[in-house]
Amino acid sequence: MTRSFWITIGCILLSTLGLALGLILAGSEFLAPVVAILGIFWIVSVQREWKRIASPALFIYVAATAYAAWQGSPPGLMLMTLIFALSAWDLESMRSRFRMVKADAVDNGIEQRHLIRLVTLDGIGILLGSMALVFRITLNFALELILGVVIAYGLSQLVLFLRRPTG
Repeated sequence: MTRSFWITIGCILLSTLGLALGLILAGSEFLAPVVAILGIFWIVSVQREWKRIASPALFIYVAATAYAAWQGSPPGLMLMTLIFALSAWDLESMRSRFRMVKADAVDNGIEQRHLIRLVTLDGIGILLGSMALVFRITLNFALELILGVVIAYGLSQLVLFLRRPTG
């Protein structure tokens, strides 16, 4: 088992635990066992290398997290749940792409660089998401529009920077 396998399992466990706890705190205790079963199913699918399970699981986690947030679950907990679910989905996608190529063609450096980029983006997401939850700023519409364009441009540049060839 590779390092990305264990990190994927850890992300699924943390996401499942966060979502189940969020649903319990929001008063929807009846949905927590459903989330636990889905988390177990997702882990089994990763372990048995089943295809096309991660994307529907991510969709269900996002919908359930939105429902839990709507019901009053702590926003910070829901932020962490989404970040871990998205990380698990990304790692499973990477692992499935690695399975399609020859074993000797997959370099540990590729996996390591992907993990470093993922952890960096997770950290940025946690930082920005936490800042958005803590700080409240009132802006007029024109300033919001300009800020949205600047953020979209900045994110596109970040994606281009992260997709550049390394080495």
